[in-house]
Amino acid sequence: MSDTEQYLLDAADRCVRLARVGRELAANLESLSDDLMAKAVELDTVRDKKKAGRN
Repeated sequence: MSDTEQYLLDAADRCVRLARVGRELAANLESLSDDLMAKAVELDTVRDKKKAGRN
């Protein structure tokens, strides 16, 4: 196998690995975003309940 062929195979393997890592990272970020949104809603609800109790 020539150096060029080996280089292309190695580059293709790196691309596949990076794509997989990218998909995993995107999924993790989406999950984190969902958790943060849920916490924001929870805090907003608590604040609204406290505010309603003062009136």
